[in-house]
Amino acid sequence: MNDILESSPYFSQQTNYWIVRSGVESKFFEEFERNEQIALGWNLVKDLKSIENKCDIDAIRDLVEFKYNPLLEELSNKKNVNIKRRISDITGKINRFVNELKIGDIILTPGKEEVLIGEVLSDTFIEEGSYKNSSGSLEETIIGDLNKVRDVKWIKKIPRDELEPNLRLILNVNHGIAHINNDQVITEINRTLYSFYVTDEKGHSIFRIKTQNEIDFDKYALFIRHAHGLYNILKNDLDEEKLTIKTNIQSPGPIEFIGNAVLVGEMSIGLLCMFKKNKEALDKLDSSKQEKIKNYIDTNPVEDDLPDYEFPYEGEF
Repeated sequence: MNDILESSPYFSQQTNYWIVRSGVESKFFEEFERNEQIALGWNLVKDLKSIENKCDIDAIRDLVEFKYNPLLEELSNKKNVNIKRRISDITGKINRFVNELKIGDIILTPGKEEVLIGEVLSDTFIEEGSYKNSSGSLEETIIGDLNKVRDVKWIKKIPRDELEPNLRLILNVNHGIAHINNDQVITEINRTLYSFYVTDEKGHSIFRIKTQNEIDFDKYALFIRHAHGLYNILKNDLDEEKLTIKTNIQSPGPIEFIGNAVLVGEMSIGLLCMFKKNKEALDKLDSSKQEKIKNYIDTNPVEDDLPDYEFPYEGEF
């Protein structure tokens, strides 16, 4: 079981979550995916040494004002623009991308119909010519080419309409780069990425009800009853350890068990063996746990293999 945990995805409390857009109207979505990068504009600010690790954001604001005040004054002559507010907005975006975003953070890049979710792999560097804005409008001239770049590893691409409701809703936030600090949204991101993962203290195992129809109560009750039964025979000296559950009972929707990482992993393997007849999964457990699960299954045989339920499989534990 320890081997499974060591290979499981891990999220620490220091992991931050961000929305990073791929230009106006997702212009560079395909390029971001292909190049495994994210990028930010305002290309007149490109001396990273002058903005990296600045504790005083006023220094960055002064640089932005120096570079962009003439263009913003030109824009304000054509339409009502609050130059001071626009400079603060540009400053905030640059500071977040260069200084607040960290290696290991999780990012979401929305496209028109799909969303990329990935992990930041590098600090910011300057790369000219890869993400060129060429419409000729003054607004896009101000944004300029996207030349401040970070390497990322894309973990998953998923259609918007398959996202859970809170995650889908937050993507409507109209900011080029935005920090996500809603715990429920973070939970939905994590379980969108993985069916089993570990946080600082807990294991999280996600089962998914895939049917588009109404949820069958008898099947749901059968699943919960045997999850509870396996939990009780496996917890041993962890009598004080509580198992909690998060669920979004929709069709489809997730069922997430949260608790001691070893215990949650063992229970998930037991359920996989019981309902999906995956006996090989037991090989990951020590002999005493294998025996307990086998005895439980023999004593509580089930005919229904819950075809509408998706289980965490080996490789995702």
